[in-house]
Amino acid sequence: MINTLFSIENHDARFRGYFLDAEGNLWSNKNGSPRKLSKTRSKLNGYSVHIPALIVAIVRSPRWRDYLEKVQKDAKAPPVQSGVFVIALLDENGTPKFSTAPKVHKIENDAINEVKRLAESFPGKRFAYFKCMGVAVANGVTWE
Repeated sequence: MINTLFSIENHDARFRGYFLDAEGNLWSNKNGSPRKLSKTRSKLNGYSVHIPALIVAIVRSPRWRDYLEKVQKDAKAPPVQSGVFVIALLDENGTPKFSTAPKVHKIENDAINEVKRLAESFPGKRFAYFKCMGVAVANGVTWE
């Protein structure tokens, strides 16, 4: 999910660590992992903010339109299949936690760049990419 959030810092540098999703919900990763916030919150990084006005300003910006286009394109990402790379968050034990709608990359370098971007966006969190070596399908077992 974290790779589908728009950084409000793209709109105003004072609001690093705060994000909007494609539905206009406000998120923060200030405590280490993304969490949804109330839209009535009045302070972000110590600045008094009228959240509805901020959201309106953001959704009118060209960067927001670019973000929505990317989200829509990513929604059409290829399915997980043999040979693709999938990104996962690693928990404190090193166990991968895959998104319910994982970002899939056909090119390894794209996966590496995405892992780097996520690590920079969420300091202290660990991300990894995995290569899918095969997919099993029920109805007996058929390897694709």
